[in-house]
Amino acid sequence: MPQEKKPLRPSDDEPSVQMVKQTTFLRCTPGHAAFRGTKQVAGEGEEIAIVTVEAGGEIEPLMFTVKDVKRLVKHLVVVLAHFQDEEAKEIYMKYFAP
Repeated sequence: MPQEKKPLRPSDDEPSVQMVKQTTFLRCTPGHAAFRGTKQVAGEGEEIAIVTVEAGGEIEPLMFTVKDVKRLVKHLVVVLAHFQDEEAKEIYMKYFAP
């Protein structure tokens, strides 16, 4: 008898457990990115944000495009508003609400 396949995602009413890497935000600075071969490096080029985090004693720089920064800002405001931050609710309603 064939085994029943489980869906890849749980339904909305089922709790889900996610394994995530805990990091500590250190700083964020504007920068530019350029490609050298297949590796993207800081320099002249696309406008980016360089976000530096610490995880498990390791410092890790992350690069975000301006498009991703905009998306991240919106989602961070939503998280703050969800947890009853009044300023975040005002920002969301003023700038992001449909």
